[in-house]
Amino acid sequence: MEYDEFTIFPSGATYDIPLWDLPDDATPWDAGMIPVPEPSFGLMLMFGAAGLIGLVSMKRYAWGLEGSTSKQQI
Repeated sequence: MEYDEFTIFPSGATYDIPLWDLPDDATPWDAGMIPVPEPSFGLMLMFGAAGLIGLVSMKRYAWGLEGSTSKQQI
C-alpha cells in the first residue's frame, strides 16, 4: 500500500498538517521516511482479546482442567 499527501490516518490527521519537527521545514517523505498509519483501535482490541483467550486456554490445558467438568473426590 502506498501513502501520499492525501492519505487520511485514523487519528484524522493528514500529511498536509505538519505535526513533525524536522529541520528546515522538511516533510517526512522529503526526508525519506516511510509513513505508516496508526492501527485501528478495534483491531488492536481484537488481537489483545485473542491473546488473552489463548493464554487462559493454555493455562487450563497445562493445569489439566481441560475437559474436566466435575471436582475431584478426596
